[in-house]
Amino acid sequence: MPYMHACHRHGSRFLWFIFGAVTATWVIKHREVDYHFKFSHHCSRHQIPQHAYPPPPSAPPMIPSAEQQSEAPVKPALVLPMPTEKWDEDKVRAAALSKQASERFSELSEATLDAVLNTVQSLKAKLAEHRAEREQQWEQLQQLQAMREEQAKQFEEWRKHMEQFRQSSGDEKPPRLV
Repeated sequence: MPYMHACHRHGSRFLWFIFGAVTATWVIKHREVDYHFKFSHHCSRHQIPQHAYPPPPSAPPMIPSAEQQSEAPVKPALVLPMPTEKWDEDKVRAAALSKQASERFSELSEATLDAVLNTVQSLKAKLAEHRAEREQQWEQLQQLQAMREEQAKQFEEWRKHMEQFRQSSGDEKPPRLV
């Protein structure tokens, strides 16, 4: 029995298999725990204790006195444009934007169409090349076929000629060269 020693190794193989399975399971579970810990706590923020920073000092509100109010220069009121003027400006701006967008869109569509036409033309040229190559190969194949047929005819004629020669020379067997 030449393979008797192999029986003793099956137990160790089984042990290594179990060890690998346990290790793989532990690694996967450990990664799952790390994953859940990282992503379940990433939104939370540690609270800062109340005594970490002192509260800001409370200052009395600043109310200007009558003297300060009278000394301050009077600013002219901001003149707001009439709503109809703003509406007209917005209409003009919207029309300009619309015109600019339509011009860009037409330029983009023209460029796209040019690219498509160039692609179609190149594909058409390649198709014509392939068609010409196929026709050339077909012609070569026809010429080869014609040559083979001619060779077959020549062989048949030679064979008939040899049979006639053998019959005319009698039923002699040709001499063996080897």
